[in-house]
Amino acid sequence: MPTLPNTDAAIFAKLDGSSELSGLGTPPTEIYSYRAHSSAVLPYILFILVDGAPTNEQPRNDLDIVYRVSSFGPSRTVTRAMHQAVFELFHEGSLTIAGWTVYSLKCEGETREAEDTNDESEQVFHYTWDIRLRASED
Repeated sequence: MPTLPNTDAAIFAKLDGSSELSGLGTPPTEIYSYRAHSSAVLPYILFILVDGAPTNEQPRNDLDIVYRVSSFGPSRTVTRAMHQAVFELFHEGSLTIAGWTVYSLKCEGETREAEDTNDESEQVFHYTWDIRLRASED
């Protein structure tokens, strides 16, 4: 019986083990999946699966999904550095998922925003990549 791969664990492991992110002057304090804690401290990374599913187009099991990986920071400089590190980490990079071969990993969509905090005392910068992951089961 086919099983879905644990792509969340693979994305987290890639972010968590990244020398690109840990080598920043202000590395992310945390990496969150789906939702950051209300007490989250900047800077941090948030990732979420936003699109895709098994394709069911071949006799083999294929996967075509999109993750949104967002960098949240207290300044443009810090957030931009994290955003660049995420790009270097994922765009045309590799990803290990047990029992699957990832044959395409690309940054496709990009957004950049600045938001006021609840009390409007400071801005939070929020830069995002949409990352397409294509894989086939071994």
